[in-house]
Amino acid sequence: MSLFDRFKKPSPAPPVNEPPSKDAIVPIVLDAPSMARQESLAGKRLARRHLCADLWTVYATTPPPKETWLTEERMLALAMSASELHALALANLEARLPGVQRHGDGGAELLACGGGFETSLLLFHETWEAIAEDISGDVVACVPARDRVIFTGSAVPGGVERVRAAAQKIVETHPEPVSATLLRWTGEGWDVWP
Repeated sequence: MSLFDRFKKPSPAPPVNEPPSKDAIVPIVLDAPSMARQESLAGKRLARRHLCADLWTVYATTPPPKETWLTEERMLALAMSASELHALALANLEARLPGVQRHGDGGAELLACGGGFETSLLLFHETWEAIAEDISGDVVACVPARDRVIFTGSAVPGGVERVRAAAQKIVETHPEPVSATLLRWTGEGWDVWP
């Protein structure tokens, strides 16, 4: 390699309207204000799917924290329906996750998967079905930050209060807050905890 080759300009990045690699697309759960900020930066509407309350599933093509957000325009270039995109993104994320660990004392617990994708764990129904079988009452969960999903059982003494207090503290102090909204697992998805 000559000295000139070392200093020549790098190749330009591929055009943003070129379809992304399908195997790189993953789902990320964000709150509405975070999604709006990303749309403002992109100048375009992101491909999205409403999850519950103030939470949305959006799609990215690289792992956090340097995502390339998938816009609706780029989704159209993939020639996939919204449900096909969602299923593909879930399968891609499941293949990437190093493993999900459950931590806590039963009063307030958390799920961890290496940081960055914890909010997306809300999308894995099998995980919450397994937790629902092992917990007292309804599963009550929240995602106060990108790297945190905490939960308890509605019949666990003081559990909901502990989760609510922890979520509020995290949202107020974490550099990447998401939402302090408490959610209830219904067996088919999430709704807002009263």
